[in-house]
Amino acid sequence: MLIPRSIGVISKAKALQFTVLEGGGSGRTLDIVKGWNITSFKNDTLVVVLIFEDPSTLSMSRVYDKLKVQFKINSLFVSANQDEIIPQNNVISKSIPPQLKNTTATRAL
Repeated sequence: MLIPRSIGVISKAKALQFTVLEGGGSGRTLDIVKGWNITSFKNDTLVVVLIFEDPSTLSMSRVYDKLKVQFKINSLFVSANQDEIIPQNNVISKSIPPQLKNTTATRAL
């Protein structure tokens, strides 16, 4: 990953877009991502924490919901082997396991 002078560039430029798709093949977009924060940016790894409206509603069925990440700017990110720039609007996705609410009790786990 190319390292910008400030990680704020990534969030200010809205370089990433996060979307959750309902599991089970319906493809329906769930409007539950309320924000995101970059918590770490070291070497070639960017760690992002998503803020969900109600995390306990994610992946409630046997078929997990999917998280789609869209790269909105192509000059900030490179492939894992660092040999090519990730194209603008490239999308990756991954299944989301069930989540717990961020409460005092769950933080103690």
